[in-house]
Amino acid sequence: MEASSRGSSAEAAFAMESSNQLWLERLFPPYFSKEDFFSGSHQPETSDL
Repeated sequence: MEASSRGSSAEAAFAMESSNQLWLERLFPPYFSKEDFFSGSHQPETSDL
């Protein structure tokens, strides 16, 4: 029981991650890094351009 419910959770999490990636790609430019954003290291105002 627990194993199958874990599998469902993993699939749901993967589906959620996929849709998150989709809306992030729509909202932000292609060079936007989700990892940078969520880790707090994405700071455009301090980056050298």
